[in-house]
Amino acid sequence: MSEHAHLDKMNLIELADRLADLEGRRTPVGWSPDDAVERAAVERRIMELVGGTPPGSERRQNLRMPCEVKVRLRSKEQQVRAKVMDIGVGGVFCATKGEFEIGTNVQIEVRAHESEHGLRVRGSVAWKKGEGIGISFGDLKNADRERRLRRFVLELIRHRAANR
Repeated sequence: MSEHAHLDKMNLIELADRLADLEGRRTPVGWSPDDAVERAAVERRIMELVGGTPPGSERRQNLRMPCEVKVRLRSKEQQVRAKVMDIGVGGVFCATKGEFEIGTNVQIEVRAHESEHGLRVRGSVAWKKGEGIGISFGDLKNADRERRLRRFVLELIRHRAANR
């Protein structure tokens, strides 16, 4: 049995909370060796869950995690602030007052501070509902693209965990 087998019993929220605990223990020089190993194990488990197929799900191919992360949405026509309300490797749901048509290509940008460049991912508007839009990250067949999307999802989860 692995040293981190207990992580297999944790759900996504519990894992994000554990990640937040570990982030809180980080010192200016990083994590202790044990915390660094556990952090890597937690991140691996999160990515397994986010990338996996949820039981009983017919439409979604990836798990979604509820969150509230402020982002900037950009298209050729506009740039607006929005809030990611749930995330998964396949896409996000954003609450926004911006007017985006289905099929519009958008860039989602997360920045910890206004002065930073931030993390970006591209997608397209898949659907609209009320004051929100579903953004699909599209085809994940390209391994490099999938890796970048998984990193983006993990960064959103970290952002959520750090701002609890």
